[in-house]
Amino acid sequence: GFKPEAFSNITTYAESSVGLSLIKADGQIVPRDGLGHAVNFRIRYNVHGDAGQWVAIDNAFITFQLAAPNPPTRLTVQLLRDRVDVITDVVKVDWVKDLTSPGDGIEIYVTDYLGKKHTVYSSNGSETEARIENVSRFVVQDTGPAVAQPYTFSIVATNLSAKSAETMASAPLNITSKVKEVAPPTPDEVAGTAVDVNYATLKANVFADVMSALGSLPAEGQSIVDALVLKVKDVVRLGGSVDLQDFGVVTAKWTKERLARNPSTGAPVVVPAYRSLGFSPSIGFKTGTRNGTILTDAQAKALP
Repeated sequence: GFKPEAFSNITTYAESSVGLSLIKADGQIVPRDGLGHAVNFRIRYNVHGDAGQWVAIDNAFITFQLAAPNPPTRLTVQLLRDRVDVITDVVKVDWVKDLTSPGDGIEIYVTDYLGKKHTVYSSNGSETEARIENVSRFVVQDTGPAVAQPYTFSIVATNLSAKSAETMASAPLNITSKVKEVAPPTPDEVAGTAVDVNYATLKANVFADVMSALGSLPAEGQSIVDALVLKVKDVVRLGGSVDLQDFGVVTAKWTKERLARNPSTGAPVVVPAYRSLGFSPSIGFKTGTRNGTILTDAQAKALP
């Protein structure tokens, strides 16, 4: 059943001006264990002996916050293994709990050399040491060689309600940084045959090949390449396709009308069909690229 509890009115002008009333229990309602408790209330006003009607408040969730525990008295860190390329670092951490109010658990942080703090270990167990791996993962160098940087360790004690102040390790650890992985070169890059060519260079190369074959050509002959490219674009933009012998088919493709949802409102909307671009390489182009040579379609089909 219900039992009486003494409350004090702590409503200020700020709350009363918006129609709120604040009250504070003068005694302890739930156990001070840091856990949540469901409590049923009945509240009524009593102004100078004029009592109002009882108002029920069911299943009010109340937590009596625990006081913060005392911080661990000591934190010691030791670098057992430094990072070497993809082999990660390992750090041993030892701590001593406070004897009076140790809390229920601990959290260990590392602050990198850029000043950012990261949680690297947490536990509600009774252990007083741990091994933490890959501390240097938080900051990655773009290029080598890898450089050792300082990392500062700290620890707090925790309970269900709060955390203690931090206890710092006596000195930072210098740990070798991780370096961004670089994809190994392809066989073509190793051989030096892989070349990236822009449009201007491509036109100049084609013009040089034509000059070598014909002996002479006006300078404006390079516009032939422009005309070819523009013609392909013109055909495809109108929904057609261009079949380039021994190269492939450049074609316009239409999507299907589909249902979707407006990302802002969630309302269903119809996404109309639209034209997109497709390219299907010919068998000669595909096989020649795979074999590292130039093949016509007929030559590719004749291969065993």
